[in-house]
Amino acid sequence: MKSLPVHLLVVGFIAALSASAAYARKSTTPVTFIGIDYSLCRFIGAGDFSDPTQVTTYYPGVWNTLFIKEKLEDLDKAIGPLAAVVKPVEANNAKVTPAQIIHEDGGDWSSTMSTISERDRLALVKGYAIPNHHGLGLVLIMDRLVKMEELGCGWVTYFDIDSRSITAEERVCADAGGFGFRNYWFNPIKEMLRTMKKVKP
Repeated sequence: MKSLPVHLLVVGFIAALSASAAYARKSTTPVTFIGIDYSLCRFIGAGDFSDPTQVTTYYPGVWNTLFIKEKLEDLDKAIGPLAAVVKPVEANNAKVTPAQIIHEDGGDWSSTMSTISERDRLALVKGYAIPNHHGLGLVLIMDRLVKMEELGCGWVTYFDIDSRSITAEERVCADAGGFGFRNYWFNPIKEMLRTMKKVKP
């Protein structure tokens, strides 16, 4: 029987290691995806976000539904086992008001600034009602959508469901883009998916 060339053996070995690592990652602590929380988000733009009712009462639900429909399976493949319980975030998003729309540009409203403190994030995490779930929770706490910079920023946050302590988090700003208001501001969330995969403790 002919032996395989060395380079093919090396490629096969690397592939086996990668598959093993992926399996090990999927076999660890279960994750419950809570959703995308806009309750502390600022919608920033001097000439944008002109329909307060649509921005605050309609689109947060649309973006959550879109993520569940289009991106949850991809996230499950990367960090599963994964469940989704979005009612806690839906309750928070129902509290979003037009006062969170800032018709200004720059200064304190740039993408580099944040009005969400660690205490704020902990308070959100502790407030989620997640009965009958254990392991890790994952929530995307949206910080700000900044029209002038065409960026959306949010906190990718993992927490222990039982203790409600934050176990890993990262603030991410990603490019907006796409046709129409829905897709334009959903694009940063799609980009943040990479961080959700990377940051998992």
